Amino acid sequence: MKPILAVLTVLTACALVACSSSGSNQTVPANTYPTGSAPSTTGNAVLARVVGVGDSLTAGEESDGLVGVTAANPLFPGSSVTPDIVASQPFGFWADLYNQIAASPISATGGAAANAVLPLIQSPGIGTFLVFNSSGTSLISPQTSCGGLNASAFTVSGALSTRVNPSVTPLDVAVPGQLVHEALYQIAPQGPCQAVSAGAGSLFGAETTNFYPILANFPGMTQIQAARSLKPTLTTVWLGHNDLLKYALSGGAFGPTPASSIQSDLTTIVQTLQQAGSQVVIGNLVDVLTTPLFVSIPNLPVGATDPIMTDIAILTSGAITGATPGATTLVSNVITTNNLTAGSYLTFAAVPAVITYVASGGAAPVPTGLVAAGEALPAAFATQVQTENNAYNTAIAAVAASTGATLVDIHSVYTQLLAGTYAPALIAPPPAAHPCCFLVPFGGLTGNDMLHPSYTGYALIANLWIAAINQKFGTTITAVNVPAINAMDPYAPNSAVFGLGTRRGGTAP
Repeated sequence: MKPILAVLTVLTACALVACSSSGSNQTVPANTYPTGSAPSTTGNAVLARVVGVGDSLTAGEESDGLVGVTAANPLFPGSSVTPDIVASQPFGFWADLYNQIAASPISATGGAAANAVLPLIQSPGIGTFLVFNSSGTSLISPQTSCGGLNASAFTVSGALSTRVNPSVTPLDVAVPGQLVHEALYQIAPQGPCQAVSAGAGSLFGAETTNFYPILANFPGMTQIQAARSLKPTLTTVWLGHNDLLKYALSGGAFGPTPASSIQSDLTTIVQTLQQAGSQVVIGNLVDVLTTPLFVSIPNLPVGATDPIMTDIAILTSGAITGATPGATTLVSNVITTNNLTAGSYLTFAAVPAVITYVASGGAAPVPTGLVAAGEALPAAFATQVQTENNAYNTAIAAVAASTGATLVDIHSVYTQLLAGTYAPALIAPPPAAHPCCFLVPFGGLTGNDMLHPSYTGYALIANLWIAAINQKFGTTITAVNVPAINAMDPYAPNSAVFGLGTRRGGTAP
């Protein structure tokens, strides 16, 4: 059996500490859109200045890091095997949307229009961008959570030095890691960087590390104040996933944010933007437990076709499957030892230890303490997480209804993706050996952290926003060419660049 996946980090949000900040304003970039005299509910005038508000999903994060340019992996200089640190920001959904509005063709470096208004981060990015090792069998990061560019993020001058384009005032002001409430009130990092051990239960201060690199051009402002200062004609708002993930990955120690608070804060956000003259488009939330970050345990004893056995087969390139003698019994032993029941979940970070145990034939120690480590969700708690997820989406729908904001139903499309019934997701014709796109590890819709979308996933999401905007405002934004994006997607099994690294050159799920 090949070596197993070794490292997975997940960025979740920490508590807000409001501090002062300093810096200098920069010139807002000129519009590249069709111009109009004032915001309008119909036609291209509403597209005169589009601004992005949100968290890592709007910022364009992938694989646990935010990075604006593709560069060689510093861990393996000169390697022709190990993948580069690939740009994430130019291929986020907001960047795709911006490029389509500006009719800016998307290439291997992204689209020129969006690149000119994004807060592009130098390689290897902010966060702990996950890449494969030299053999393509383990995920590692070229920098620690408080090393490299991360260590420079806590002063205005230091943070701007992490940027490719420090003089550009971004139109995408989304701050990875922020909670809904923080988008309204956070005005500075919460303090110095603190090293945090890797693992799905780790609570990074992602909104702290990313705050100045994104918002140093807006001294003393919150994300929403920054967005308002840009005088948008249309603003995309997509917030709330971090409130759920922080709750889920802490075993309930943090949160949950009450749905009533989500609704109140989002209402304030939408109305603040509307008072600035902006139309607002707001997205709802995916069911976070259906992302590859969480592995469901539907049956006990674990069966050969259970999601956990499917993930193990994918991660070991089929070396361990449900047909492997004793494999399902050993996996069931891990589940029962940790007092989990049907309806529980493992986080993806727990899977490597399970693989080690199964590969040893039971000779290695059985993984224990998974719940305490934040690497497993008992069934009752998982139900609570899903209940909060549903309540947040109800709150978001209520905000759209009460404010007149346009709702983008991302949740229902992800439900169809999970069921394999969403036709636009099927890149036609999908090569038989490399099907795309599915919500499984390395299934083409997420990056290496099993949470943030891939280039393809973001392109699909962008088209949902485009369709909603066109329907509401009578605009004629062209949809993103998903097959073309998929062909250059470093995370898609059937892409032209998928062969980078042993793991990514292996058999697709």
